[in-house]
Amino acid sequence: MHAELLDRVVLVTGGGSGIGRACGQALAAAGATVMLCGRTTSKLERAAAGIAEATGRTPAIHTTDVSQKAEVESLVRETIERFGRLDILVNNAGVSARGRVAELSDEVFDRALEINLRGAFLCARAAWPHLAASQDGYIFNIASYAGKHGMAGSGAYCASKFGLVGLSESMSEEGRDAGVRVTAICPGFVATPMVAGAPVAAEAMLQPEDIAKTILWLLSMSRVSMVKEVVLSRTGA
Repeated sequence: MHAELLDRVVLVTGGGSGIGRACGQALAAAGATVMLCGRTTSKLERAAAGIAEATGRTPAIHTTDVSQKAEVESLVRETIERFGRLDILVNNAGVSARGRVAELSDEVFDRALEINLRGAFLCARAAWPHLAASQDGYIFNIASYAGKHGMAGSGAYCASKFGLVGLSESMSEEGRDAGVRVTAICPGFVATPMVAGAPVAAEAMLQPEDIAKTILWLLSMSRVSMVKEVVLSRTGA
């Protein structure tokens, strides 16, 4: 248990698998009350059951498409109604988008921005007043190494993650007076189903648990610390 997480409420988007599930489990094990959201109810149910078995603490779940304003507002409203507060938001929901720019469809490009960037914005905006009321609110935006370096064949994904890094920096500045810390975490390849077919051996990738450990480390720092960005990479890509 982490004393700084006892009685705190955490909302994790994209919580049904991968990084989101690992973050939910680590935060629950540390003593936090966790709300997981995602688009697929069955995945959320499996994740919640696994976390409960591992930690003895059962997360709440809420089926949500973070690109939809009404669904995000419903998610935050239910979190507050159930738990009375919201202290930490982990904006993890994301989709991959591959293809060279000259060949990208409107649908692929738009979907990457809708989920990876607009979704993070909608969740942060809905959660902001509650995080400010917490007096120690924290937003973690799971960006990417691809939000710092453009890569061929990943124009839509890079655009969404570059945007998320910029959004995070702006929110970090705005959060100074509101008592809300904001950090963009920019990992390289993480061993999740989303990176299937990546040109990196699985053993050279970060693990989802590495991202969760980074969040716990940041939460353990002084409340006055303002870490805008953390870049994690085992492979340099």
